[in-house]
Amino acid sequence: MLSGEGVNQPPVEEQAEIPAATTSQWAELCERLIREFPDVPASAVYLAVGDARAATHLFGQPAPQQLGQAETMARNNLTIMQSGETLARLHPESHRRRTVGDDPLAS
Repeated sequence: MLSGEGVNQPPVEEQAEIPAATTSQWAELCERLIREFPDVPASAVYLAVGDARAATHLFGQPAPQQLGQAETMARNNLTIMQSGETLARLHPESHRRRTVGDDPLAS
């Protein structure tokens, strides 16, 4: 097994540290999304961004990446809200409601 000695390896370039998002950047994101989604109440935008921010933290995203990832998640949720569709309409299927006494194995 090679120990790495004598093997020419390219130098590892250090990536520039990207600072974590500041409180004002989160506020700017909310304001921008409020303008971009005028049919969605501002309170829903703040909740969507807050939920997305919490999710990125819980998923273990590095702090510098949390703002961008949360924006993507919030935009997805706000697009669904603005369209007026519900989750049930995103996957429409006909389901016959069962009543008491129906045999689940019949049909």
